[in-house]
Amino acid sequence: GVLPHFFVVQTIGNLAAANVYGMVPHLTAVLGTMLPMLGLAKYDNMRWVFACVFARFSEAILNYVANIERAEDQTITVARFSQSMFSAFEIMFNVWLNSKEEKLRLAVVEALGLMTHIVTKDNLAELLPKIIPGMLGLYKKFTG
Repeated sequence: GVLPHFFVVQTIGNLAAANVYGMVPHLTAVLGTMLPMLGLAKYDNMRWVFACVFARFSEAILNYVANIERAEDQTITVARFSQSMFSAFEIMFNVWLNSKEEKLRLAVVEALGLMTHIVTKDNLAELLPKIIPGMLGLYKKFTG
């Protein structure tokens, strides 16, 4: 139950962004390792880096699938990652988004936005009654 160093997590996200075709085929294993860590992240700096990394993962997945003709493994689809991303989405939305730290909230909103393209429509529809009021509540809370 020990979190990796901040920069190790950040480097994995940077690697996914820089080497989409080399990283996405291995993201299932990476997500399987990282998902349990999200619950262990108690400090805002670690939550921030995980949110940024999940945003990079989402971008990499979307880029890979959009350019699948260039990929070595053309069997990879967004659906392969949807359940893992939904699990991360729930933690970030329900727990991390309520942070007082603006930098963390911004990273979480960015990650959630990108993750909405990966989670299934059914999962998104399940959370929609919480998402819209939650975002409006944040807007009210921190702008006025």
